[in-house]
Parts: sequence; C-alpha cells; structure tokens
Amino acid sequence: MRVSLLTSVAMLAALSAGAAMAQDQKSADTVELGEVVVTAQHKNETIQKAAVNVTALGAEQLERASVVQAQDLNRVAPGIQISQGGPSTQIYIRGAGTYGTNMYADPAVAFNVDGVYIGRLPATEGVFYDLERVEVLKGPQGTLYGRNATGGAVNIITAKPKFDFGAGGSLEVGDYNLRRADAHLNVPVSDTFALRIAGQTVRRDGYLSDGYDDANVDAVRVKGLWAPTDDVSLLLSASYAQIGGKGPGAVPVPLVDPDNPWTGPSTAAANAYLLSNTGPPSALIASIGSDGYVNNKFYAFGGELNWRLGFADLTVIANQTRQDADYVTYRPGFYFSPNDHQIQRSLEARLSGEAGKLKWVTGLYAYKEDQRTDFTVNQGAFNKNRVVLDSLTDASYAAFGQGTYSVTDAFRLTAGLRYTQETKTQHGTLAVGGVSSSSVANSTYCSATNQGTFSTTYVYEGDTTATDTCIFPVAGDKTWRSTDWKLGFEYDVARDSLLYGSVSTATKAGGFWAALAPNTYEPEKLTAYAVGSKNRFLDRRLQVNAEVFYWDYKDHQESHLGPIVNPPAGFTNITENSGKAEIYGVDLDTQFKLTARDLLTANVQYLHATYKEFSYTRSASLPAAITSCASTTQTSGDYTLDCSGKRMPRTPEWLVNLGYEHRFDLPNGGSITPSAHTTWSAAYWLAIDYVPNERQPSYWMHDLDVTYAAPGGKWSLAAYVHNVGNEAVFTDAYLQPFTTGISYSVLRAPRTWGVRLSAKY
Repeated sequence: MRVSLLTSVAMLAALSAGAAMAQDQKSADTVELGEVVVTAQHKNETIQKAAVNVTALGAEQLERASVVQAQDLNRVAPGIQISQGGPSTQIYIRGAGTYGTNMYADPAVAFNVDGVYIGRLPATEGVFYDLERVEVLKGPQGTLYGRNATGGAVNIITAKPKFDFGAGGSLEVGDYNLRRADAHLNVPVSDTFALRIAGQTVRRDGYLSDGYDDANVDAVRVKGLWAPTDDVSLLLSASYAQIGGKGPGAVPVPLVDPDNPWTGPSTAAANAYLLSNTGPPSALIASIGSDGYVNNKFYAFGGELNWRLGFADLTVIANQTRQDADYVTYRPGFYFSPNDHQIQRSLEARLSGEAGKLKWVTGLYAYKEDQRTDFTVNQGAFNKNRVVLDSLTDASYAAFGQGTYSVTDAFRLTAGLRYTQETKTQHGTLAVGGVSSSSVANSTYCSATNQGTFSTTYVYEGDTTATDTCIFPVAGDKTWRSTDWKLGFEYDVARDSLLYGSVSTATKAGGFWAALAPNTYEPEKLTAYAVGSKNRFLDRRLQVNAEVFYWDYKDHQESHLGPIVNPPAGFTNITENSGKAEIYGVDLDTQFKLTARDLLTANVQYLHATYKEFSYTRSASLPAAITSCASTTQTSGDYTLDCSGKRMPRTPEWLVNLGYEHRFDLPNGGSITPSAHTTWSAAYWLAIDYVPNERQPSYWMHDLDVTYAAPGGKWSLAAYVHNVGNEAVFTDAYLQPFTTGISYSVLRAPRTWGVRLSAKY
C-alpha cells in the first residue's frame, strides 16, 4: 500500500512538472475550458486554484440532470453515495457517512445551504431550485466547517438578488405522471435594494408499484439584498418547504419478482413473502402497510452581513431553521412513525484579510438545537417501542482560524486550528411492549430496581389496542471537547499547474440513544493525508486533476439494532464506537474541450476501504444473527459480532464516470446539444451484516439528454432518458430482524424520461 501511494505521489509530481513544458504549446484556434469560482474555503477562488478536492456543479448542469432532490446528485457528483433512510437523507463520501433514520442521527458529511449548517438531514429536501451551484468537498473539513464534516461537505449555493431585472422558469413533464414547475423573479427595487422570489412544485407517482418512492414538494424562497455602499451589504432570506406523499420505500431482497425489482413492499405478494420467511410464527410479525405518508415542513430565516472594514472583511451569518417532521414509513421492514420537532439556531462571525504575505481567516461559531420527538416502532407482537423525548438539546461553540503564508511567489504553507465544545442532553421515556403481560410484568426487566413502571393501558400509535408495557426513564447529559487542525502546502509548478498536499483532522459528534445508561457513544475521529495536482494543458483545453489520499478512521460509529444493557433485556436502535478503519485511494478527474463544440469528461476513483478493527453487539432478544462475521456469545447471552477485515459499506473499489456532449450550431442562431453520460461501479456492500442479499453487484448506468436552445438563449427545450438500461441499483439495506434473511433495500430510480421547457429574461 505504501509503495502504491508513493508511486501515485510521484506520478502527480511528474504530471505537474510536465505542465510547465506544455504552457508554451499554443494552438492556432484556442478553445479554453471555462473558469469556475467556488467558495469552498470561505473565499472566492477558481476551482483550479483551490488546494482541496472540490467538485462544482453549475445551475445549467443541475437543470440538465433534473436534480430536484439530494439523491439526484448520484447522477452528476462522482464518488458520492446518497440514499434515503426513510425521509432522512444519508450521504456517504469515500466510506464516511451515517446510517441515519431519525432525529438522533448526526451526519458525517456536512450539508450546508448558503453557508448555514443543516443539523437534521430531512431538511435537505425542498432546496434544489434556483441555484447558482452545488459544491462537493471530498475529505475532512474540520477546521473551517467544524464537527460532522468527517467525510466532507455538500454546499448548496442559491441564487442571490441582482441589480438587474430578471425572470425565468421551467415546466417539466415525464413518465410516472411527473409534473414539475419552478420560477424566479428578480426585481431591483432601488439602486441599493434588490428582491428575488423563487419557488418550485413537484408531483410524481411512486417508482414502486404500491405508490412508495413518490414526490410531492412545494417550496418558496424570498431574498432581499441591501447594499447601501460598495463596502457594506446585508442579505436577508426566508424559505418554506413542504414534503408530502407516501414517501420513500424499500423492497424485500431477495426480490419478490426478479423481473420487476420495483414491486412494492405492501403488495399482497411481498407481504406473503415476508410472512413465509419469518423465524417465529408469522402471526406475530407485522405486515407492511400501504398507509405510509410524509408530512414534513421546513421554515428558515436568516441574514448575511458582509462589511469591508479596511484591515479585514467581516462576514456574519445568522439563521434559524425549524423542522416539523411527521411521517409513517415501513422503510426498515416494519412500522416506524416519528413525530419530530426541531429548531436550530446558528451564528457565525468571520474576519478575513491579508497582511503582507499572509492570507488569513478567523472566526467564532455557535450552534443551538432544541428537539422534541415521539416515535413508535412496531415490529409485531414481539416488540413495540415508543420513545417520547420532551427535551433533546445540542449546544456547540467553536473558535477557528486558518492562514496561508507565501514563502515565495510560487510556494505557500497553510495551517489551521479549530476548538469545539459541545454539550448534549436528553430527557424522556422509553416504553417497551412484549409478547404477554405475565412475561413483561413479573420479570426483573420491569422491576422497581430497574426503574420500570408496568402499564396495562399503554397505547401505541398505529395500534388501537391496549398493550402491556414497561415504561423506563431516559436521560443523558454530557460534554465533549475536540481540537481539529490542518497543515498543508501549495506549489505553483506552472501558470496552470498546482501541486498541493495536506494533513488534516475532523470529528463527528458523540451522542445518546433512547435507553437507561449506559446509553452513550463517543465522537469518531478521522485523520486524512492527501496529495493532489490540478493542471490545464493544451492552451487550457485539457484539464487533469488528481488526488491521492489516505484516511485513518478511529472510533467509527455504526448504528444497528443492539441490546438495552440496563435493564438487561430488550433491544433498540443503538450506536456503537465499533473500531478502526483504513481508507486510501486515487481520484482522477479530467475534462477535454476537443473543439468549441465538443466536451469529453472522465472521472475515475479507486478506493480501498476496510475495517482494521470492527466489532458490535447484537441482543439475545433477537433471533440468531444472520451474518458472515464471526460470532461469539457473551455471558449476558448477547452476541459479539467481529467483522474485522471486512470492506466498509457503500465503498465500490472502482467507480468510473464518462461523459460526452456536442453542440450543433444552427443557421438561425440556435443550437442543439445532445449529451451522454455513463457510470460503471464495482460491487459494494450495503450494510454491516455482510450477507449476499446486501451486496450490490457491479453495474453500468447510462443517461441521455438533448437540448435545443433558441437564438439569443431566451428559451430552450430539452428531453432526457435516465437509467436507459433500467438497471436495478440498490443504495442501502436493512436486515429485517425477525426474518430468515430478508433485507429491505432502497432502489435508485428505474428508467425515466421527461421533457422540459425553460425560459429566462
């Protein structure tokens, strides 16, 4: 491995050195790739001068790919893995991510909208309209972005008001009864104030045969920009989004109907399949219902102040976001009904400037989150849980700074540091129902010693009959402190060639699960080493960017069904610090502007991601584990599963993305641009049980689109086909705990087509 990494570093250095000789090779008809400006490092810089691995997706590219939700980024952002854990979005980069399904889960990839960190990932929906661009940063961003950016960050940058009148929108229709419309209006109210209003509505039937995996989105955003002088600007914003419909679904694997992978989980055939493959008597297992729904609402209010003070530039970003999430999902193979309410408030103040050869940024950050949640899990008569938390809080405060010093005109050194203090609390109750009142009431499980209170009248949502139940208090209060840092270098080998390297760290927050103590997991830590090269050759027509990386991942957090230690019986969804992982690989990204009308793109990623140490526990209350990991029995009767040496989930060894587009210029001044994109992925695991039905085989997936642009570019008409081959590609899996090996897995969209009319003024 060390030899491979050293060889890759040497190749990057040679690639950069070769760029110096290529600078003088001029072409008679120079056609350059365009410059893309990003703010990934809290400053404006072109993507080729940013000493980080960042992918930028512009508004036109996002529209052509019909990106209307986070999962759609799978089509256009190489190396990112996005799935839905119910209505909660799961984002993975190079194996770093979180199997999040509810409000407890902290992400490992930071999701930011206009510089505001979004703590709970259901709110990633309803923001993908009227965008300037999307930035995807691969690798830990602990210094500038803080905790929960272990794997990287996804930045959504929405369009800002301008001091020119403008309007535009699009209408889109397609199969599965797709109807989508978006519009924006930009009005310069005065010489110093501009207003922008944008909105979107989406309706689509479900991809699954019983209606799950549908789309029902309404969203609106209002922004006002006040710029009284060239040195001062204040941007105010307010947004609202509502997500409805039946919501995401998952299909049982092995498939009920291999000829139709999108057979819904609540169909008669799928339920018969579930009940015929249960360990205990099927009469005690709950069927998958067709009554799933989503009714999530999101409100956000914020402001951004930018002020040039002379000695430095001041940026202050303040925000309040509220989430009301009410949904019923059968995503894990059983009934899950959360009712979550969250308010987050954040404030970040940054100063940035230059002092001689030093460019610097420093700041303070505060984040406060208050949640209330009430969710019911119904896995049949064997297990009914209800968690009611009237208080779930998170308070995080940080101070950070980063500077880049020019040792020479071509060579720069960077150092950064961030200190974070975070306190979390929880307070509420856990209600657990068993098979019979006698076994529950008379066991030590529900005794005064274990703080349990027995009830014969407790009623669970989704179950109108009274259920014998033990009720336990849930509490937690803990503070964590962490320090993250970065050291790096940048070297301008030539005008269009940058060689960079860094060593950096990031921390993912610790937390609780709903049970009596012990109920705590600790933060995880990632240390990353990277060497990269960014180059343009052939008069800036050919772009070749590459990065070699090595990640040391410690105290990795994994969520799964595990035992409730106190009292010593039962199980719930817990998170454990499961051990260490080693991740390394190479990321190669190229663009080639063959002519003014032809563009070739290629991205290749090699990824080695294995657990060096990885063990977790499984409750004795569950059937024997179905896994390929080694299993031993503890004195308590619970199982220890040792998966050391296994590959991390959602980490294909090879991933290849290829694209080509050609523009035909028409005599009337218009143009027709067809394009084709294809992705090949090696096989990968979907979950930590490591059973065959949780393994996604290697696959090809192809997308086609064609756009007619009218003369002057005022309007365009586009048509597309996504997933041309109708490939069934799974994005995650969850092993139904009471079956003989059925996993419920989320599918990417089947073959879809659509037509889109866009106009702008």
